[in-house]
Amino acid sequence: MRSDLKLEETFPRDWESRLVPLQACADVVCLDPHDLAAVKLQAGRPKDLELCASLLSAGLLQPELIRQRLEETRLSDPSRAAASVRLGKAIELAKVKSS
Repeated sequence: MRSDLKLEETFPRDWESRLVPLQACADVVCLDPHDLAAVKLQAGRPKDLELCASLLSAGLLQPELIRQRLEETRLSDPSRAAASVRLGKAIELAKVKSS
């Protein structure tokens, strides 16, 4: 992730309202999978694209909802566009994994 980007700028609006309890761990919550994917696609590391592709391939993520969450961030338009391109790459990788 870029060092000049503030962490809170990478999270979609209202992410806190979508926190998900972690099973078998009392009082532990995690990001909603679509919020996590939006953050991972901004980072854009190979391992982040691989994670998103695996979750897409498993049917645990909906591409349109990820796009919506990217729109809900405070990113600049060029940064948001780059994350959207990465989403396209993750979708293509997911198709390869599924076949």
